[in-house]
Amino acid sequence: TSTTLPLLLSSLKTIYLGPPLRKVIAKLLPFLTYGQVSLSKELAEHFCAHIPVESLAECEQPSSEHQKTRKFVTMDTFVQAAVNLPPTDVCNCLRSELGPFTRQLVRFVAEGLPSSPPPWTAALWSSSAHQQKEQEKLQMEWKHYFCRKGVKTALEMLMGICRGHQDTQSLIATVSVNIAPANEKPKEKPAPFFLQACHWIESTSDNKNPIIQTQGMGILAETLLDELKEENPSVSKKIGEIRRRTRERKKEIAQDRRRKALGGMGVVGNSAAAAAASGSSSSVGEFSLRSGLSLLSNFLGGSGSTAPPGAPKDGIKKSKKGGKQPAWLAEMEALEDEKGLTCAVCQEGRTLQPSELLGLYAYVKKVSIQPNKCGDKNSIEGSVLLANLPTFLPDSLKGTTIESNWFKPAREVGVGLKDLLDASSSYNSASSSGSRRASQFTTTVSSRNAIHCSCHAKAKSADRNHPKAPKSEWEGASLRNSRVSCNIILPLVSSESSKVPLMAVEMALADYQTVVSHLMGARPKAILWAVLHDVRLLLLRIAYGEPLNSDCGGGSLASNTSLLFYQLFLADMFTDHGDHDDPKPIRLARALSGGYLATQCMLEADDYKHTNETTLSRGIADSAPMASLCCILYHNTSDEDNLGAKNGSAPHPRRRWQLYKNHFLRGLISCAGRRHALGVEDSGCLSTRGGKAALRTANAFINWESESSRGGSSSSSSAGSKRSAQLHIDDFALALRPMIVLFAVLDKISEVFVVNMADELVDESTQTVVAKVDECHKSKNIHELLKVANITMDHDEIIEYLQKGMVSA
Repeated sequence: TSTTLPLLLSSLKTIYLGPPLRKVIAKLLPFLTYGQVSLSKELAEHFCAHIPVESLAECEQPSSEHQKTRKFVTMDTFVQAAVNLPPTDVCNCLRSELGPFTRQLVRFVAEGLPSSPPPWTAALWSSSAHQQKEQEKLQMEWKHYFCRKGVKTALEMLMGICRGHQDTQSLIATVSVNIAPANEKPKEKPAPFFLQACHWIESTSDNKNPIIQTQGMGILAETLLDELKEENPSVSKKIGEIRRRTRERKKEIAQDRRRKALGGMGVVGNSAAAAAASGSSSSVGEFSLRSGLSLLSNFLGGSGSTAPPGAPKDGIKKSKKGGKQPAWLAEMEALEDEKGLTCAVCQEGRTLQPSELLGLYAYVKKVSIQPNKCGDKNSIEGSVLLANLPTFLPDSLKGTTIESNWFKPAREVGVGLKDLLDASSSYNSASSSGSRRASQFTTTVSSRNAIHCSCHAKAKSADRNHPKAPKSEWEGASLRNSRVSCNIILPLVSSESSKVPLMAVEMALADYQTVVSHLMGARPKAILWAVLHDVRLLLLRIAYGEPLNSDCGGGSLASNTSLLFYQLFLADMFTDHGDHDDPKPIRLARALSGGYLATQCMLEADDYKHTNETTLSRGIADSAPMASLCCILYHNTSDEDNLGAKNGSAPHPRRRWQLYKNHFLRGLISCAGRRHALGVEDSGCLSTRGGKAALRTANAFINWESESSRGGSSSSSSAGSKRSAQLHIDDFALALRPMIVLFAVLDKISEVFVVNMADELVDESTQTVVAKVDECHKSKNIHELLKVANITMDHDEIIEYLQKGMVSA
């Protein structure tokens, strides 16, 4: 393999390659290093040798005979390799060796860069700077800089080289540059950091000066800064501080313009001077509102003519200080501030527009999971578990609340399922045959941008009918969604939307179901279970530490955690207003957690006769995540000892999860063992393009020692023959970690979840859950993770239930 790279490099110099073939070879080159330091160093030397930075301008020239020469072909191939360098471990080794070349690119971009910000962007200048001085000269300097050839190519290469590599990102952020041209002495003014220079360039993307053509460098510089921020806290902090100063300066400029405009109206008198002298934004805002309203009153012909219906006839009310105040002004001062989510278009939410239905922009995709990879729907939903419940409980459990509250309701649902499900044959074939059709699910992510459904409809029509740049529905929506891809609106249906017309709610839910149906290729048998599976997969993605922004280009852990709450509200709504013609899916969801707990207690009873023990044990492992989820959704506000008693405003202290969460923990541990034995290493939602390599580079967990180094990888095949005392919990640390994190997340959700929470409470609860997830991700080993998750179960007991899951596979 070590001869492959030199052979390919020599062929580049001797054979003419067309552009399509060059692109293929450019993408292949980095992988021929196989992650070896020696080959990576050799390839990095070729980058320096074949890409003289002063010749990058040739890559931006129109097609010519010169571009057919072998020298240019070789250079263009290496340029494309740098631009398209993927964020993988193999390529990261090459990135580490490209340090000298990266420095050359940074200095090339900085060459000829003016020492001051663009004069047409006032926000980049401090209030004390004399911007007008030599403005024409500075403008010409920027014009010449934007005319430089090769800078765009260099920026694109830097984006590819730094992508997902912290060392390179830090290197670019700290490279010292001399911004004076090579034939001139350095200027007296200190050279700016490269990050500051890129911020100057990104701020020119909205330049309206017809004399200056930025050649698209503004967008490239903005993208480069975003790449440098990715998963690099130190660089992200520096860039955030630079951008924050510009935002604050913009606010300052806006306030100055407001004061000048109000002062020029001639109606503000001494108040204008007082407000102008004040440095506080609150006094300026209050002054602006009162002055503007006063001007409006005068313009309309006096305060008496502007009084709204129902106000006093003279339109005037006495203030506490004895002065007169228009009634309509008092009414405006009494307006409530908007709380919670606001529409991305009209900036109003449920307070100011209570009759308009809000929705969340989201991105949903279809996921296919094989039955032999824990993807059998009947097993996940608990249908197999309930359908195989025995006719009677063991004698020791008869007459207890286990029988009345859990077993009997679950048994009734199970009997109804047997008409539609041959549980034994379905289950056995799911575990033994890999040829069965994969189950189809959906998984949704969001960046938590809300919009009124009516505003979206109007914007959609405007985008489609735009005379110059028509857009499709979701192209325009992505712009309103902070440039994050989206393809669905999740209706925010709760008690807070009680004033929304029923027709608007039904239309929004119908649109939601239509998108899901088109994506799945068929209408889901029960939309309730489609939503519950979506929530379960999102929880698994969080538990496995997978990147949630890889599908749509945005969406943080916090925004997707809040999405969990809103999806649970939607599932509750589908439960209460589901299809009355077929109530079986709803009854199954309500009875699942009780049937799960009854089965747990039955299998642990001393007088259990081991009827269907293998099938039931397998059913517990497969249905544990969904049973836990349904327990929190349907029983979090109920008193388990008195099922009729509910506390709708807060989780009940004697709720089902709080009393029996150790039972759910045992099932989750068995689920971990079953997934480990079947070779399931992720949630099943990873894109095939990124695959496991993308997971390794973007995983939120601290790296633990691999199980193979401790002998844990071979344990699944002999789990049945080994005693738990011969094994250590560290042997299965990686197998246990996702389900332990899932348990910690579910436990934290149970502490805060009630149906129809206000947006402010959702925000507070989200922060609580995110803090717990971050704490789990930072755990250095399995013992620390167990403490974070508040698990006190004995290690031998954990291994026992883990092995039960392995044996059931």
